[in-house]
Amino acid sequence: MSESLVTALVSVGGTVCGSLMGVLTAQRLTDWRLRQLEEKVSRLSQLVERVCRLESLLDARARKAGEAG
Repeated sequence: MSESLVTALVSVGGTVCGSLMGVLTAQRLTDWRLRQLEEKVSRLSQLVERVCRLESLLDARARKAGEAG
């Protein structure tokens, strides 16, 4: 094989490997970011549920106070 052909093949191999590594790294980062976002959404949902329960309790107490007064 000629020297230029070997150089071209090595360059193509390096380019393909580098591109694949970049894509895999980007995918892992995207997956991590999605997991973080899912955790935040879960915590927000829990907070909303707690606030709804508190509002129900406050409404019930307000009704009791209104009936008693």
